Amino acid sequence: MNSIKFLFYFFCFLNYTLHCQLNGIAMLASQINHSGIKVKFKANPGTAVSDSVYTNATGNYSINIIGGSYNIEFSKSGYQTFYYNSNQPVILTNTLVLSTASLNPGNIIVVPTGTVSGTWTNTNIYLIDGNISIPNGNTLVISPGTSIKFNGNYTLTSNGTLKSSRKSIQ
Repeated sequence: MNSIKFLFYFFCFLNYTLHCQLNGIAMLASQINHSGIKVKFKANPGTAVSDSVYTNATGNYSINIIGGSYNIEFSKSGYQTFYYNSNQPVILTNTLVLSTASLNPGNIIVVPTGTVSGTWTNTNIYLIDGNISIPNGNTLVISPGTSIKFNGNYTLTSNGTLKSSRKSIQ
């Protein structure tokens, strides 16, 4: 009889799913209305299940989600994606309030292999995804504070003109 009770409780335990009530705030820099920010919970392998929710006008969001390991991402068109906890997994259990996330204006511009010219502004992040060059007779102007990230061991060759008063290259 005790073994039957044990099996019953064991199967009940296996079917039990822990849910968490998760709350937080996400803001759009220099804005009053913070609605429409997508908060995406990307499940890591195991018991977690991916889900998402959107913020209201005050930036508040709330979701009842299955406990587990998640990467959390905040996004909205026209704003740079914000990765909570530097995109490291977060273990969600019970009731949790996440710290406030703030999204800055701009987008990630992927720059593939080829030629470049024009003006790169500090409202975007430029992700270099191949060897690039400035052709003879062309100019690339990089505004102060512009963020440029190389997505590998790539080069920038200038046969034309490169103008930059300050750079941030990673």
